[in-house]
Amino acid sequence: MPSIERRTFLGTLSAGVVAGFGGCSSSCPDNDRPEPTTTFGPGEAGRGFDSLPGGDWPTPRFDPANTGFAPSRRPPTDAPTLRWRTTLPAPTVDGVTADVSPPTVADGRVFFTTGAGVFALSLRDGSELWQYGDLSPVTPTSRAPAYGAALAPPVIHDDTAYVPTADGVTALRTDDGTERWLAAGVAPAGTPAVADGAVFVPAGDELVALDTAGGGRRWTTTTSGGSR
Repeated sequence: MPSIERRTFLGTLSAGVVAGFGGCSSSCPDNDRPEPTTTFGPGEAGRGFDSLPGGDWPTPRFDPANTGFAPSRRPPTDAPTLRWRTTLPAPTVDGVTADVSPPTVADGRVFFTTGAGVFALSLRDGSELWQYGDLSPVTPTSRAPAYGAALAPPVIHDDTAYVPTADGVTALRTDDGTERWLAAGVAPAGTPAVADGAVFVPAGDELVALDTAGGGRRWTTTTSGGSR
């Protein structure tokens, strides 16, 4: 078993969108690592948000269509401000180059996956609201080989966090982290998408559709490209 490590994650405010967890946006070149324009020293703790920024970012690329674009509600700021910092367990996962998934944001909460499970943090101050640790995170292969494999994040839809795991897809309540259902018998190879009452799960050379109500399998189809 890997030893438990702890990592510090930062929350910043920029144009009303939560950022600063590290990683790359859709605009990053495939072969170049992102260079931060602003860094924060270890002594800057932040004080949380006075009022929460508007808008959600419920999937890694914003929506089921993977557009990576969200309509702006306010002019972008040119002065990002550290609002909070939190430290959580992040044990090493074999073959993974990032020990924390990209964050997803909804309903005033920030969700992500580490080797210790799924976490929900308060968007206001970064405090831990709940943890669900009984799972093995999925590590889909990145489309940009330079970045290697990374943990798949929870996908948020209608007060539910859909988490791809080695044991299937787990659906958790976003308010308290309790399990709604577990769909075993499907092996996710990437991050699912949720639309029209179904969870669409890439599973190797198959695409599986699960019902959001109880996790039952609607259908399975074979894909030509395999997992990516």
